[in-house]
Amino acid sequence: QPVDIFELVRLIALARMALPEARVRLAAGRTRISREGQALCFFAGANSIFFGDKLLTAKNPEVDVDLALLYELGLNIETGDRAKSFELTPQTAASLRTVAGK
Repeated sequence: QPVDIFELVRLIALARMALPEARVRLAAGRTRISREGQALCFFAGANSIFFGDKLLTAKNPEVDVDLALLYELGLNIETGDRAKSFELTPQTAASLRTVAGK
């Protein structure tokens, strides 16, 4: 039986308060959560996702879908070590707006 989205959001918020320095990651099964549900999870304190098709136990959303959602939410993207950030070029931003339907 699927987890109620509001229970998940409350759990993420609790994890963020209890462990403020932790990575609170959305992982396997994320394709079953709506874009709006994922947005609520990020706003509640989730700060990490498995990106691309590297997760072997469950399918992840397509990279462009993830990028479009993160861009739409105004979230920064870190790659590799935490010091490096993914910078959106104007061209990439325009293509992401197209993917996001904006």
